[in-house]
Amino acid sequence: MTALFVTGTSTDIGKTFIIQKLLSFDKKQLNRMDAIKPLISGWPEGEDITHTDTAKILQAQGKAVHTENIQAISPWRYYSPVAPDLAQLKENRPIQMDALLHFCEDAILKAQRQNKILLIEGVGGVMSPISQTHTVLDWIMAHSLPVIMVTGTYLGSITHLLTALRSCEASNVSVKCIVLNESENSGVSVQDTKESIARYTRLPIHILRRESALAQRDLCALYTVMLS
Repeated sequence: MTALFVTGTSTDIGKTFIIQKLLSFDKKQLNRMDAIKPLISGWPEGEDITHTDTAKILQAQGKAVHTENIQAISPWRYYSPVAPDLAQLKENRPIQMDALLHFCEDAILKAQRQNKILLIEGVGGVMSPISQTHTVLDWIMAHSLPVIMVTGTYLGSITHLLTALRSCEASNVSVKCIVLNESENSGVSVQDTKESIARYTRLPIHILRRESALAQRDLCALYTVMLS
Protein backbone atom coordinates (compact mmCIF):
# COMPACT_ATOMS: atom_id res chain seq x y z
CA MET A 1 0.00 0.00 0.00
CA THR A 2 1.47 3.31 -1.12
CA ALA A 3 -1.29 5.81 -0.37
CA LEU A 4 -4.40 6.33 1.72
CA PHE A 5 -7.09 8.95 1.32
CA VAL A 6 -8.17 10.63 4.55
CA THR A 7 -11.78 11.77 4.38
CA GLY A 8 -14.55 12.27 6.89
CA THR A 9 -18.22 12.64 7.56
CA SER A 10 -18.16 16.45 7.44
CA THR A 11 -15.91 19.48 7.66
CA ASP A 12 -13.96 20.27 10.85
CA ILE A 13 -14.21 16.63 11.89
CA GLY A 14 -10.51 16.19 12.63
CA LYS A 15 -8.91 14.95 9.40
CA THR A 16 -5.91 17.26 9.76
CA PHE A 17 -5.69 16.50 13.48
CA ILE A 18 -5.44 12.77 12.76
CA ILE A 19 -2.82 13.29 10.05
CA GLN A 20 -0.88 15.65 12.31
CA LYS A 21 -0.78 13.06 15.08
CA LEU A 22 0.25 10.24 12.73
CA LEU A 23 3.01 12.29 11.09
CA SER A 24 4.42 13.48 14.41
CA PHE A 25 4.41 9.92 15.75
CA ASP A 26 5.95 8.57 12.53
CA LYS A 27 8.74 11.15 12.59
CA LYS A 28 9.91 9.65 15.89
CA GLN A 29 9.50 6.08 14.65
CA LEU A 30 10.17 4.92 11.08
CA ASN A 31 9.75 8.17 9.13
CA ARG A 32 7.70 6.34 6.52
CA MET A 33 4.81 8.74 6.03
CA ASP A 34 4.23 11.85 3.94
CA ALA A 35 1.07 13.88 3.50
CA ILE A 36 -0.48 16.36 1.10
CA LYS A 37 -3.62 18.50 1.19
CA PRO A 38 -3.90 19.56 -2.45
CA LEU A 39 -7.07 21.64 -2.13
CA ILE A 40 -7.93 24.10 0.63
CA SER A 41 -10.33 27.02 1.01
CA GLY A 42 -10.41 29.75 3.64
CA TRP A 43 -6.74 30.48 3.06
CA PRO A 44 -5.67 33.63 4.99
CA GLU A 45 -4.94 36.58 2.74
CA GLY A 46 -2.00 38.58 4.06
CA GLU A 47 -2.43 37.07 7.53
CA ASP A 48 -0.68 34.53 9.73
CA ILE A 49 -0.87 31.11 8.08
CA THR A 50 0.56 29.00 10.89
CA HIS A 51 -2.94 27.95 11.98
CA THR A 52 -3.88 26.52 8.56
CA ASP A 53 -4.19 22.79 7.91
CA THR A 54 -1.32 23.02 5.43
CA ALA A 55 0.99 24.58 8.02
CA LYS A 56 0.05 21.97 10.62
CA ILE A 57 0.89 19.15 8.22
CA LEU A 58 4.26 20.69 7.38
CA GLN A 59 5.10 21.35 11.03
CA ALA A 60 4.21 17.76 11.96
CA GLN A 61 6.88 16.61 9.50
CA GLY A 62 9.43 19.09 10.82
CA LYS A 63 9.30 21.17 7.63
CA ALA A 64 9.46 24.95 7.40
CA VAL A 65 6.22 26.77 6.59
CA HIS A 66 7.35 28.75 3.56
CA THR A 67 6.03 29.31 0.04
CA GLU A 68 7.88 26.45 -1.63
CA ASN A 69 6.78 23.83 0.90
CA ILE A 70 3.23 25.17 0.97
CA GLN A 71 2.99 24.96 -2.81
CA ALA A 72 4.41 21.43 -2.73
CA ILE A 73 1.51 20.04 -0.69
CA SER A 74 -1.33 22.55 -1.23
CA PRO A 75 -1.14 24.04 -4.73
CA TRP A 76 -4.86 24.92 -4.92
CA ARG A 77 -5.55 27.52 -2.23
CA TYR A 78 -8.71 29.65 -2.16
CA TYR A 79 -9.27 32.65 0.08
CA SER A 80 -13.05 32.41 0.43
CA PRO A 81 -14.02 30.52 3.62
CA VAL A 82 -16.64 28.43 1.83
CA ALA A 83 -16.79 25.06 0.09
CA PRO A 84 -14.21 24.76 -2.73
CA ASP A 85 -16.79 24.75 -5.52
CA LEU A 86 -18.23 28.06 -4.26
CA ALA A 87 -14.79 29.53 -3.63
CA GLN A 88 -13.83 28.77 -7.24
CA LEU A 89 -16.90 30.63 -8.49
CA LYS A 90 -16.30 33.61 -6.22
CA GLU A 91 -12.65 33.90 -7.25
CA ASN A 92 -13.15 32.87 -10.88
CA ARG A 93 -10.47 30.20 -10.55
CA PRO A 94 -12.00 26.85 -11.52
CA ILE A 95 -10.01 23.76 -10.71
CA GLN A 96 -9.10 21.37 -13.50
CA MET A 97 -9.82 17.85 -12.29
CA ASP A 98 -7.16 16.33 -14.54
CA ALA A 99 -4.53 18.61 -13.01
CA LEU A 100 -5.59 17.67 -9.47
CA LEU A 101 -5.43 13.96 -10.27
CA HIS A 102 -2.08 14.32 -12.01
CA PHE A 103 -0.64 16.15 -8.99
CA CYS A 104 -1.79 13.37 -6.66
CA GLU A 105 -0.48 10.62 -8.95
CA ASP A 106 2.95 12.28 -9.03
CA ALA A 107 2.93 12.45 -5.21
CA ILE A 108 1.93 8.78 -4.98
CA LEU A 109 4.75 7.74 -7.33
CA LYS A 110 7.24 9.80 -5.32
CA ALA A 111 6.14 8.08 -2.11
CA GLN A 112 6.44 4.71 -3.81
CA ARG A 113 10.03 5.44 -4.86
CA GLN A 114 10.86 6.47 -1.29
CA ASN A 115 9.12 3.44 0.22
CA LYS A 116 6.70 5.70 2.06
CA ILE A 117 2.97 5.83 2.64
CA LEU A 118 1.30 8.98 1.37
CA LEU A 119 -1.71 10.38 3.20
CA ILE A 120 -3.93 12.50 0.94
CA GLU A 121 -6.29 14.73 2.87
CA GLY A 122 -9.54 15.68 1.20
CA VAL A 123 -11.80 18.62 2.01
CA GLY A 124 -15.03 18.59 3.99
CA GLY A 125 -16.88 15.29 3.93
CA VAL A 126 -16.78 12.43 1.49
CA MET A 127 -19.63 13.92 -0.58
CA SER A 128 -18.42 17.55 -0.47
CA PRO A 129 -18.25 19.24 -3.90
CA ILE A 130 -14.72 20.06 -5.04
CA SER A 131 -15.73 21.55 -8.39
CA GLN A 132 -18.90 22.28 -10.33
CA THR A 133 -19.14 18.62 -11.39
CA HIS A 134 -17.08 16.52 -8.95
CA THR A 135 -17.19 15.52 -5.29
CA VAL A 136 -14.53 14.22 -2.93
CA LEU A 137 -15.87 10.73 -3.62
CA ASP A 138 -15.18 11.17 -7.34
CA TRP A 139 -11.64 12.19 -6.44
CA ILE A 140 -11.15 9.05 -4.33
CA MET A 141 -12.62 6.80 -7.01
CA ALA A 142 -10.32 8.22 -9.66
CA HIS A 143 -7.29 7.02 -7.68
CA SER A 144 -8.86 3.74 -6.47
CA LEU A 145 -7.45 4.42 -3.02
CA PRO A 146 -8.49 2.90 0.30
CA VAL A 147 -10.00 5.37 2.75
CA ILE A 148 -9.52 6.35 6.36
CA MET A 149 -12.95 7.57 7.47
CA VAL A 150 -12.84 10.13 10.29
CA THR A 151 -15.91 10.92 12.37
CA GLY A 152 -16.73 12.46 15.73
CA THR A 153 -18.61 11.37 18.81
CA TYR A 154 -21.16 14.20 18.84
CA LEU A 155 -24.87 13.45 18.87
CA GLY A 156 -25.76 12.68 15.23
CA SER A 157 -22.31 11.47 14.24
CA ILE A 158 -23.45 7.88 13.76
CA THR A 159 -26.03 8.69 11.10
CA HIS A 160 -23.47 10.87 9.30
CA LEU A 161 -20.93 8.04 9.44
CA LEU A 162 -23.26 5.32 8.22
CA THR A 163 -24.40 7.53 5.34
CA ALA A 164 -20.76 8.17 4.36
CA LEU A 165 -19.95 4.46 4.56
CA ARG A 166 -22.97 3.57 2.41
CA SER A 167 -21.84 6.12 -0.22
CA CYS A 168 -18.39 4.52 -0.33
CA GLU A 169 -19.84 1.03 -0.50
CA ALA A 170 -22.14 1.98 -3.38
CA SER A 171 -19.12 3.34 -5.28
CA ASN A 172 -16.88 0.32 -4.53
CA VAL A 173 -14.54 2.46 -2.45
CA SER A 174 -12.68 0.43 0.16
CA VAL A 175 -12.70 1.84 3.70
CA LYS A 176 -9.65 0.62 5.60
CA CYS A 177 -10.82 1.75 9.00
CA ILE A 178 -12.92 4.22 10.95
CA VAL A 179 -11.29 6.73 13.28
CA LEU A 180 -13.37 8.16 16.10
CA ASN A 181 -12.03 11.58 16.97
CA GLU A 182 -13.47 12.42 20.36
CA SER A 183 -15.65 15.53 19.98
CA GLU A 184 -15.23 18.37 22.44
CA ASN A 185 -18.03 18.79 24.98
CA SER A 186 -19.83 15.74 23.65
CA GLY A 187 -22.52 14.23 25.84
CA VAL A 188 -22.00 10.87 24.16
CA SER A 189 -19.13 8.69 25.36
CA VAL A 190 -16.50 7.39 22.96
CA GLN A 191 -17.11 3.80 24.00
CA ASP A 192 -20.88 4.05 23.56
CA THR A 193 -20.36 5.54 20.10
CA LYS A 194 -17.95 2.77 19.13
CA GLU A 195 -20.26 0.02 20.35
CA SER A 196 -23.19 1.50 18.47
CA ILE A 197 -21.21 1.78 15.22
CA ALA A 198 -19.90 -1.78 15.60
CA ARG A 199 -23.45 -3.09 15.38
CA TYR A 200 -23.67 -1.81 11.80
CA THR A 201 -20.21 -2.49 10.38
CA ARG A 202 -17.34 -4.94 10.74
CA LEU A 203 -14.76 -2.32 9.85
CA PRO A 204 -11.97 -1.74 12.38
CA ILE A 205 -12.77 1.23 14.64
CA HIS A 206 -9.92 3.18 16.20
CA ILE A 207 -10.35 5.84 18.86
CA LEU A 208 -8.31 8.99 19.35
CA ARG A 209 -9.12 10.16 22.84
CA ARG A 210 -8.32 13.43 24.54
CA GLU A 211 -7.01 11.77 27.72
CA SER A 212 -3.22 11.80 27.32
CA ALA A 213 -2.71 8.46 29.05
CA LEU A 214 -4.93 6.67 26.54
CA ALA A 215 -4.14 8.83 23.51
CA GLN A 216 -0.62 7.45 23.00
CA ARG A 217 -1.81 3.85 23.14
CA ASP A 218 -4.64 4.48 20.69
CA LEU A 219 -2.35 6.42 18.36
CA CYS A 220 0.20 3.62 18.36
CA ALA A 221 -2.51 1.11 17.42
CA LEU A 222 -3.75 3.32 14.58
CA TYR A 223 -0.20 3.89 13.33
CA THR A 224 0.41 0.14 13.19
CA VAL A 225 -2.72 -0.30 11.07
CA MET A 226 -1.60 2.44 8.68
CA LEU A 227 1.66 0.59 8.01
CA SER A 228 0.00 -2.79 7.51
